[in-house]
Amino acid sequence: MYSSKLLLILLLVFTTQVSNAQEDKYDYIWPFGYDPNIPEDTFGGSILNFHYQPIDISYVELPFDFNFTPVSTISNKLGELIFYTNGCEIINREHEVMLNGDTINPGYVYNSYCSTGYPYGQGLIAPPIPGNDSIYYIFHLRRNDQLYITDLMYSIVNAAGDNGLGEVTEKNTLLFQDNFVDQLQAVRHGNGRDWWVVVLKVSSNKHFLFLLSPYGIEGPFEQQTGVAWNAGYWSGQAIFSPDGSKYIRVNPTNGIHIFDFDRCTGELYNPVVMSFVGDTITATTGAGVSVSPNGRYLYASLSKRFYQYDLQAGNIAASRQLIAVYDGFRSPFATTFFQHMLAPVGKIYITSTNGVNRLHVIHNPNQPGTACNLEQHGICLPTFHVFAAPNFPHFRLYDLPGSPCDTLGISTADKEPERQDEKIKVFPNPADGVAYIQLPPGIVGKLQVWNAEGKVMFDEEIRERAGQRLSINTTQWPAGVYFCTVYDNRGRDERRVTFVVSH
Repeated sequence: MYSSKLLLILLLVFTTQVSNAQEDKYDYIWPFGYDPNIPEDTFGGSILNFHYQPIDISYVELPFDFNFTPVSTISNKLGELIFYTNGCEIINREHEVMLNGDTINPGYVYNSYCSTGYPYGQGLIAPPIPGNDSIYYIFHLRRNDQLYITDLMYSIVNAAGDNGLGEVTEKNTLLFQDNFVDQLQAVRHGNGRDWWVVVLKVSSNKHFLFLLSPYGIEGPFEQQTGVAWNAGYWSGQAIFSPDGSKYIRVNPTNGIHIFDFDRCTGELYNPVVMSFVGDTITATTGAGVSVSPNGRYLYASLSKRFYQYDLQAGNIAASRQLIAVYDGFRSPFATTFFQHMLAPVGKIYITSTNGVNRLHVIHNPNQPGTACNLEQHGICLPTFHVFAAPNFPHFRLYDLPGSPCDTLGISTADKEPERQDEKIKVFPNPADGVAYIQLPPGIVGKLQVWNAEGKVMFDEEIRERAGQRLSINTTQWPAGVYFCTVYDNRGRDERRVTFVVSH
């Protein structure tokens, strides 16, 4: 029998799963690809839709090229696409140039390179303005005529403009000038509302931070900390951990730099530097980095090698494990490793350093070593894509509980609860033998049950009826916690519930 203490822990897990269904879904749509739109030749656009599990992947005609540019895309809180951009134009949900969305980052580079997208790897990020569901800021870096990144700019999208198709109400506003590394990142302030935006100065250890709030943009707040990057600052990535406590940047020549981050003050501290010891660095090498959803494991790749580090280890560098070596697969070019992005479903997707129609995926990133289950070229896209991964902040990160800046009463728990008649229910819970799953009416889709290791234990299609009750025989399942999820093919929010099997 389970102790009362364990049942309390499981009750907390159940509460977390229910609230997650209500969290913001700004990052549920990922566009990839490049033109011309010739689907039979694997050219055009690919859309990854995380409303479904397995994810829905579909073809779309693109109005421009993502060739050399990170995907900067925003959906609303419900996960409905609002806009995306390649750093040259802003495109609405109808895949047309948004009203006043032309000529982003004007100048020599725009005129010379925008046929294939603005040339940078992580030069765009788009947090929603705090306290307004219709206004979004796009922070974007601009290159000068000599191709150096010298301008940090922003543009503003009003999603309600142009009869709901969106309108760019302000664009190409210069925020700050210096010489920047092509790594633009953002993280939620500890008050749960505002955003920190971070960019690094080239050939230095100087960071510039800006604070986006309902009252505008403050900054720059300058910090010099850690080891200065040398001039080889190309082809890398910067991220925050999912809980916002770590800021990490990587590139082939400067290695991996890890900082603790104070979400209240914006302070970067306790720098740790790790090199890619024993790896060969070439002109085509790309480096990427990500952190597992539970914040414990750091993943770093350098072209043909993929590593895991334990961020809780006393010596992070010594915890390095080689997870995978590029297996030689081509589609049609080498599917080597490049940038990473943590998806809403808790998996990590990885792009390649060439134009291919494949993505790598880490299925269980919370697990140590090879149990993380890195599947090389496991996702097949309808079209080719090259280089950059989507560049999202962690939208489902809110307040920092117990911190001095947690003063606004904002938290995940404040999200609007589900209606009682729309929940799924499992009984008895704990189950010992047969478990019954009661579904709300009107569902057409799929029901899956996962164990704590991420293995699918039950998978069944759902047909629409007034209400459904499914039975699952759990007698052969090990005792433990299981996660039940219903995916609605009509695009409604998925429902989740946690239950216990006890023998």
